[in-house]
Amino acid sequence: MSTNTEIYEGEITLSHVFAAPRELVFRAWVEPMLMAQWWGAKGFTVPVCELDPRPQGEILIHMTAPDGSFYRITGQFVSISMNEIVLTIDSKDLEGAVLLECRTIIELEDLGTDTNLTVNTVAVGRVPIAVQIIERMESGWLQSFDRLGELLMLMK
Repeated sequence: MSTNTEIYEGEITLSHVFAAPRELVFRAWVEPMLMAQWWGAKGFTVPVCELDPRPQGEILIHMTAPDGSFYRITGQFVSISMNEIVLTIDSKDLEGAVLLECRTIIELEDLGTDTNLTVNTVAVGRVPIAVQIIERMESGWLQSFDRLGELLMLMK
């Protein structure tokens, strides 16, 4: 059985204005109890969310899909400020093999009582799994934004 070594790279950039001050949006990205409530597409749960929000601080997220599928996400904060958070994130299978490597830049633009959030993710992985994950990434981020918006409304 041959192993596919073809690499696929995809990039996605999405923006959304949240009716919440930048400080609240920032907290939702760096406080584990908050991130666990909104991270992932609709129906996903996050039973484990560990964040060390400082440069080279570790990230560990366990996500469960509505169908019971499990995803282990590890990563690191590259840099962090109120204006910009840079992360590396690896999605892994149950055996710990990396399915997708991502570098994500989160920009938080202060609009007074609102915040413009821009997420740029560059993702790299082996074909065909990387293609499948990247094709679902935009939908997943948009559903996460919906969940984040709902959480921010409760935090106000």
